[in-house]
Amino acid sequence: MGHKDSSFNVRSLIKDHFFRGPIEWDYRPDIIYKLLDLAEKSLSRQPSMLELRTPLVVCGDLHGQYQDLLQIFQSQGLPFQQRYLFLGDYVDRGTHSLEILMLLLACKVEYPDNMFLLRGNHEISSVNKYYGFFGELRMRFHRNNEWDGLYRRFCQVFGYLPVAALVNGTVLCVHGGLAPTLKSLDDLRSIKRPEIEPADGGLLENILWADPSLDCAHFSANTDRNCSYIYGKEAVDEIFEKLGISLLIRAHQMVDHGYEYFANRRVVTLFSAPGYNDSYENLGAIMKFTRDGECNFYQFDSATPVDRSRSRFTRIASTE
Repeated sequence: MGHKDSSFNVRSLIKDHFFRGPIEWDYRPDIIYKLLDLAEKSLSRQPSMLELRTPLVVCGDLHGQYQDLLQIFQSQGLPFQQRYLFLGDYVDRGTHSLEILMLLLACKVEYPDNMFLLRGNHEISSVNKYYGFFGELRMRFHRNNEWDGLYRRFCQVFGYLPVAALVNGTVLCVHGGLAPTLKSLDDLRSIKRPEIEPADGGLLENILWADPSLDCAHFSANTDRNCSYIYGKEAVDEIFEKLGISLLIRAHQMVDHGYEYFANRRVVTLFSAPGYNDSYENLGAIMKFTRDGECNFYQFDSATPVDRSRSRFTRIASTE
């Protein structure tokens, strides 16, 4: 079980979130700071590249769609029953990034061996300051002027998120994908944390932003992102041989059916935010590995939106 703080009951926070369902919470700033302190300690104990075994549920981008995170847990099992790996992009676009972070970080603290959180490109301050998360905090905490301090503290914790995971020794999971500077798995293990703002052109930036593409065979500049690379089938074949892997699971892009293969099914894109940003009719999907390493995809449609009409609940501050 996770680290306990006598003034803050993490398990009570988790229980209340599951029990109350998709509502908007009125969080006390001091509770947020306490959880972030605990989460930073938990994340800092882990290596930059996690090495995990199945069974495992792998999830793609969530982008502030808290109701769909709850839907995943309801269908696949709660974090004390099931092991999860999330590939980043918890924030921005959607309206409830804060609820997602509070629940996932609480689960990381309370169930550290069942909850694994990677970093996405939206867990970078130069991105989330402009695409929703910063504005969400400013709107929700403007009365007590706590938003700026909370935002800075979240960004510090983001810098401790692991950047890759190796599952069963042969399945590599990252947010974006491959880069020509990735020569071995030790390169991923050696990425230093915390790195709040990834260096321009560095390996961390490249793997957070890269995209597979049919428009090139090897590597080419990622002009759509203005950073990193696009990679083709030849690049996949070359990097896979160097790393000794058989499958790459990545997120980072909306795909209509929630998952999509590339390069002869050696790369799969996973996206777990259905009805993305209230602008698309895409499905969400997760990838579920059995203990034996067999995997299946589970697709799902948008859940009922977060209810903002009911009174907000604040019982999560309880120490009972």
